[in-house]
Amino acid sequence: MNKKALAKKYNDTRERKEARLLLSRWGHVAEFCKQTNEEIGFFQRRASEVSDLRARAEIKVSGGKTSDPTAQSVEDLEKLEKEYDQCVTDGQREVEREIEFKRLMDEIVKGIDPEDRDLLVMRYKKGWSWVMIAAKLCISVEGAAKRERKVIAQIYKKIQVNQKSTEK
Repeated sequence: MNKKALAKKYNDTRERKEARLLLSRWGHVAEFCKQTNEEIGFFQRRASEVSDLRARAEIKVSGGKTSDPTAQSVEDLEKLEKEYDQCVTDGQREVEREIEFKRLMDEIVKGIDPEDRDLLVMRYKKGWSWVMIAAKLCISVEGAAKRERKVIAQIYKKIQVNQKSTEK
């Protein structure tokens, strides 16, 4: 193989790997959002608890005789509450970003042949093995993998077109 052919093969492999990573991410968006929303709920509950504690400590501080440790506790609780609130905000941004990513990937995947789309759903959303996919599509395992490579190339090209159009 000459250098040009090797470079093309390397780029094809790299492009397929990149497209597969994006498809894997697309397939796990629902799981990611569910887990992140659970984490958001956790941080919201902790922020509420800290807020209640801080309010009680502030009553003691404003009530007259307080010690420096109590005032310091109020400050620490304020910081902790802000950190929890920031975790909630960050989590919500991540969920919004993943939902937008899923929407874009759904648009890209919607534009391919329905049988190829089914293959992607089986592989990347449902996590099916090549044997299961081949049986469902009534083709050989090698045929299923070859078909996936062809679809991956189409997906990668569509992703590139989509990225270029959003950069303008």
